[in-house]
Amino acid sequence: MISLGPFLISSSHPDTPDGKFRHAGFSMELVCNGILFQLPIYKDASHMGGQYATFDEFYFPEPENDWPVEFTFRWIHDKPTPYGRFVAMSPLLVEIFNTLKPAMAMEDFLRDFRANIPINSNSRCELGELSPNELKLTDTLAALGFIVSSADCFGVALNVNIAWSFHDQISGWKNITAGYIEFRPRCGKLNDGKWIGQRWQECIESHYFKRFAAVAPPKPIQCLRGPEDIHNLLTHFEWSTTTRHSEAELRKMRIEAIRKNPDLWTKSKQLAELLKMQGLYSPSTGVSQIMKFLPGLLEKARKTQTG
Repeated sequence: MISLGPFLISSSHPDTPDGKFRHAGFSMELVCNGILFQLPIYKDASHMGGQYATFDEFYFPEPENDWPVEFTFRWIHDKPTPYGRFVAMSPLLVEIFNTLKPAMAMEDFLRDFRANIPINSNSRCELGELSPNELKLTDTLAALGFIVSSADCFGVALNVNIAWSFHDQISGWKNITAGYIEFRPRCGKLNDGKWIGQRWQECIESHYFKRFAAVAPPKPIQCLRGPEDIHNLLTHFEWSTTTRHSEAELRKMRIEAIRKNPDLWTKSKQLAELLKMQGLYSPSTGVSQIMKFLPGLLEKARKTQTG
């Protein structure tokens, strides 16, 4: 267990000889099971010379006397160099705060980190002109520090990105991503949505997704504050023929388009290309896939033509 720390302390350590890892001027200090650990913090300078480093680009070099916690190395977090192994801060902090249960909260350590070490924002671009006041979570989730950080359109999907916010005036890193809700709007409405968590379970983002999921309502759509927020979200969605209409309506429209082009009834590929060009299938649906649906649609079109 931790009896002291973890704290940030001012320290002096050399950069790596090739300049790819630069010391940040601080170390993390903690006492675990009576052993003092001082882990110098380095910044990966290989990206834009380190000028725009995000939190994921800060590392600890492997200490001579092992780590304060059991830690499973993975290539995504691990950078072997001629000068030793460097491991990303994020997974090690998750191990420390989850396993050793220090008295201080992870948020307090991260606030101290942000106040002392320059770090770039990890925020994503917002959808259209979406402002924070247009889309909020329920009061219960907001009181725990969670916010909607942005929203993005990806074809037929509308993703609402959830984050834990520091809620302060420090420039740069404003929040910690906690996953997102994937909606599939249809016929002017949102569906209930689906939770999408972080891919890497060891990272801080995954830690906050678990915290969010533990207090969130059963249905993702219930995380939004109310009808006004849902309306604001839907106004930013890029509606298309396939999302404005139900599947039954789209089927009728496809049959009608086929009925009007009898010269293409024996030319499956050209007919499929026509249906896609008219927006009667999602842009992500391939022509070969559309061709598999044609026999049933052609049969129906022939019957209506002769009738």
